[in-house]
Amino acid sequence: MKNLIINEDDIYNETFKESLTKLKIKSKTINDSLFSCDITESIIENVMFDKVTFDKCDLSNTKFIDCSFRDTKFINCKLLGTNIINSHLTNISIEDSLCKFINLVDLKTKNLIIKNSDFTESSFYNIELVKFVITDSNLTGTEFINTRLNGIDLSTCKIGGLKLSPEVLRGAKVNMLQAIELVNLLGIEIVEWGICMKKLIILLLLLLPLCGCGKKDNESTATYSSSEETNQNQSGVIKEDSFSNLKKLDYNQVKTKKLYKDTFILVVTQTSCIHCHDFKPVLNSVLESKDILGYELDVQVLSENDKKAALEELDVDTTPQTLFFVNGVEKKEYRLRGEATSKEIEDVIKKLKY
Repeated sequence: MKNLIINEDDIYNETFKESLTKLKIKSKTINDSLFSCDITESIIENVMFDKVTFDKCDLSNTKFIDCSFRDTKFINCKLLGTNIINSHLTNISIEDSLCKFINLVDLKTKNLIIKNSDFTESSFYNIELVKFVITDSNLTGTEFINTRLNGIDLSTCKIGGLKLSPEVLRGAKVNMLQAIELVNLLGIEIVEWGICMKKLIILLLLLLPLCGCGKKDNESTATYSSSEETNQNQSGVIKEDSFSNLKKLDYNQVKTKKLYKDTFILVVTQTSCIHCHDFKPVLNSVLESKDILGYELDVQVLSENDKKAALEELDVDTTPQTLFFVNGVEKKEYRLRGEATSKEIEDVIKKLKY
């Protein structure tokens, strides 16, 4: 493995077969090239990939920022925890690839085709999908926020545990078994199958955008709690928050960010915590002013096992708590408990140089 910095001429008609780590490429154009190598833990910023093929590449934990991909293929690649942020994707295909925990944020896409790939526990945040096709892929536990699925055929994909709002789901195409699963997302129990069941399912799907979210029955482990309605019902449909700079993560995604030694800010909350609801706009405002994307872990929507593990690992007994991680390690001396003020948050951000 080697470190490599490319900062001279553009790259044309090249074949890369090396193993690279902590690669830094900025403001370049890469044309007609074949990558058959590992490029992990790298930062690739403001790069145009034109007619590039990534074949059997490991791009795990690599960050693509402000990039443009055109006529590009990812074939049998590994993109575990990869981040693609504020980029354009045109005529892109992803085939036979492992894309668990991938984070796609603020993208404009056209003719994006995904085939036989695993996007388990991934995140699609604020993505414009134009002529998007996905087949035979695993979307289990995947999160869609501000990413409408209208007209998109999901019928050949695994969609168990999707995390999305009814409005995002509206207009998606699904098969009969998936329709039943989506009915269950509404908390409706089918007690008898009749000859009109198909019509009933269709009717329920049409009503889906009109349905709200229910209450969570279980009590929270953390101290702060109230009887407010939660943003998630028992089946996992999440009501979208309006916080531009706070992205929801589950416990596995938090562990992945720590494993890959990311630097990030995490607020631990509960859906039914009134203090959390009051604090999140304050935190979001500071993050927005600093152009920082923060993350939220709502322990109340986790499974009992994940909630217990998260609270123990993060050493949290009240909410909200704001944790500051540098290279995957929390700077515990800077942890903010309760409803911190804007100044307190800004002071920590300044000291840690986010």
